[in-house]
Amino acid sequence: MFRALEIESPCSSIRDSIAPFFVSVAHLLRSSGAFAIVVCAILCLVRMDAYAAEVEAHASGVRLTEDARLIMLDNGEISMAVLKEGKDSGAIQSLTYRGHELLGGGGSGYLQVALESQSKSRPQWRARVSRREPTLVEVEIKNVDPQCPFDLASYYIVRAGEPGFFNYLSIGYDAARHPGIHSLAQYNFCLRVDPHIFTVAAVDDERIHEFPKPSALTHEHMVMDATYRLADGNYYSKYFYAAEMNDQHRVHGVMGNQTGLWIIMPSHEHLNGGPEHQELTVHQTDSTPVLLRHATAAHFGAGVLRTDSKNGSWSKVSAPWFVYVNTDSSQSALWQDAQHRAKEEAEKWPYAWLDDRAFQLDRGRTSGRLLFGKDEPSANVWVILAEHEDEPSPLSWQQQWRGYRFHCRTAQDGSFSIPKVRPGIYDLYAWGGDRTGQFVRREVQIVAGKTTELGELLWSRAGGHELVWQLGKADRSAAEFGFAEEFRQWGLWDKIAAAKPEGVHFVIGKHDLRDFPFEMAVTQNDDSSWKSPVWRVAFDYNPSSQGRCMLTLGIAAFESLISQQDPQIQVGINGTPVAAIRDLIQADAAHRSGIHSAYQERIVTFDTSLLHDGTNELTLELPTPSRTVSKRLGYPAAALQWDCLRLEIERRISEHSKDR
Repeated sequence: MFRALEIESPCSSIRDSIAPFFVSVAHLLRSSGAFAIVVCAILCLVRMDAYAAEVEAHASGVRLTEDARLIMLDNGEISMAVLKEGKDSGAIQSLTYRGHELLGGGGSGYLQVALESQSKSRPQWRARVSRREPTLVEVEIKNVDPQCPFDLASYYIVRAGEPGFFNYLSIGYDAARHPGIHSLAQYNFCLRVDPHIFTVAAVDDERIHEFPKPSALTHEHMVMDATYRLADGNYYSKYFYAAEMNDQHRVHGVMGNQTGLWIIMPSHEHLNGGPEHQELTVHQTDSTPVLLRHATAAHFGAGVLRTDSKNGSWSKVSAPWFVYVNTDSSQSALWQDAQHRAKEEAEKWPYAWLDDRAFQLDRGRTSGRLLFGKDEPSANVWVILAEHEDEPSPLSWQQQWRGYRFHCRTAQDGSFSIPKVRPGIYDLYAWGGDRTGQFVRREVQIVAGKTTELGELLWSRAGGHELVWQLGKADRSAAEFGFAEEFRQWGLWDKIAAAKPEGVHFVIGKHDLRDFPFEMAVTQNDDSSWKSPVWRVAFDYNPSSQGRCMLTLGIAAFESLISQQDPQIQVGINGTPVAAIRDLIQADAAHRSGIHSAYQERIVTFDTSLLHDGTNELTLELPTPSRTVSKRLGYPAAALQWDCLRLEIERRISEHSKDR
């Protein structure tokens, strides 16, 4: 039997207010005649109308019941049951919409935590009601294991009249209780849903696809983690449905049987990695479809949350997401409605009903105008506010997890405005516009209720450089190169190797950019030995100046089994080695079917004396691992995806040239 919690109820207030009234009516009827009876009848009708209105108001509230095992919430649209304690404590055991169960067939909602810590402890969850109001109930799922180095909690909120529930996660670290270095690779909400109801994934307009059957995704068909060879020879992977977590992606979900179930994200401010962070969304498994939303994750080079007690204690909270249910006979109508609701939620953010202390509801704004030069505005350039750091990491905001990040793109005139920013001190970054490098403005202060006007910001290039050639656009993506047209497929590295068995021979001014593959990789021969052909870029040069050459390698993504202490890329000019790059950070994209991850840039310099008058050749090579393997790996031993390659010369005009 469920025990109703002692909560102030509209029905109890109705009972308490109407009972004395009817007692008075009874006394009046005993002592009066017919006229009094008529008056009493009219008064009773008026009072009953008020009673009916109050009952209707109660029906639009949130009902909370609890026993020793479960907490149950019901707002008339959805109901959910959360386990309180035990092995699966904190899990959503049931989610119904207008009486229909959505988590049958093995479904449930739970938290995923991937710790990389010196502590072997794992979270132990316990559920309790943390906030109770007639129109809102909040359930806290909190880690109660004192040995776990992070203070982790999740909150489910059911509001009156809403066809769904809200969820957000909090993370904290107490340096005094847990000295040393601790790492958290992933912390997210996972919702497994009924495979008999939900048969279609929806991520964006181009990716609305039917799921394969769970029975098709068995271990014997797995070629890589969560990647399978299907019976028809095609491949299926959860990575095919990754999406960039910026303002263009507010919703993803599943559909089937005239029902949609969605995760709507009004803000990505908490997520590490900034606007280019790609993250998993929805996918099929060998048992149920899965919907995901992350508080922090390291996929696609976004970086592991790694904290050191020397840097003190901290805490942060994710922006909530709305788990939304809708119904319609048309899948396109379900998708359009979900997008519309996502837009509405983004406009409402930050929600007034949240705890102001944690979410800083009174926010500020910054605005300005970014110029490349006098009368040369930037357009469609990313502008990012990231937590201020005295000593930024090598990849700055791209792997920053502490604090919050906010972003926008510049307008055609270079103007920008970033609203709804938490008060604090930030560093402002900008990139794009076919420019390598990035613009940085340190210590931008955001004040609640005010706009921080930055005025005109000038992002100028160093002068005195002569451009020899450039391959690709500096946009931190490999999309414009060859083989990238349909990059969401497993094993593309092998297809490129088969099409270019002797490597790449590209001639500047002769070949089309699509002749230059977006990805170079160390693959395997039939006997599993390593294969890494040399890539060659031929170009003409007529020496008109003397000085230093600058070869900028814009790297959209890099992964390798080779350590940072060993050469990762070898560069040569006309047969002379000019660089052995060793310090690239792992930022996987190739085996996860992406075309970018954390961006890195390296500049190789050499003297113009190495160039010939006429045809020259740049060579690029990925070294192979020193260890051998006896089987196919299912992923490349090393892979590099190109953003752009740019050769410039710092002009140093000879005296003879000056005289002329």
